[in-house]
Amino acid sequence: MSEDAGSVTRWLQRMKSGDAVAAQQIWGRYYQQLVQFAEHRMRENPDCAVDSEDLAHSAFRRCCVAIMTGRYSELNDREDLWNLLIVYTLNRVRRHFRDSTAQKRQLERGELVELSGELALYDLRQPETATVMSDLLAYWMERLDAEDPSGELRTIALMRMEHRTADEIARALQRRKTIVLQKIQLIRLIWEQCEQL
Repeated sequence: MSEDAGSVTRWLQRMKSGDAVAAQQIWGRYYQQLVQFAEHRMRENPDCAVDSEDLAHSAFRRCCVAIMTGRYSELNDREDLWNLLIVYTLNRVRRHFRDSTAQKRQLERGELVELSGELALYDLRQPETATVMSDLLAYWMERLDAEDPSGELRTIALMRMEHRTADEIARALQRRKTIVLQKIQLIRLIWEQCEQL
């Protein structure tokens, strides 16, 4: 482990205990990378009053509060921390585009401007998209595993991604359809919470 990696891990452990100075040290370490990450995704920013630095700072602050209040007690090293910061930043950028698009729609009185949809398609063509999406999916699956260590929620989610029906999943898992439907609803709720990070 490099000295820098060890420092971040030590700061993370201190931050989990509520140390604001450690949070500031982590901000200093990741500030530039987070701003660049947000900036890359905001090239077609619909609201110039908000910039990538604002969004990176907001995402970092929300992430720190969640860590300091014990929401991510399983977080242990710099790689986990970086992945979590990326998820928070992506969600903050997406929320910004959604809110800006909603405001623009109101201003244009009924002319639906699907700016966020265009940006989403544009982002899918970026070279790093596969890595980001893979990291995001891994994070969502980890959230399911935290809720259900047996792995059944993960299995159901993957089967739904393969477009299998609740009946097919119930037969494959030898479970009642009503149970499968309840678990699908739980998966949606957990992932909606991920979206609100």
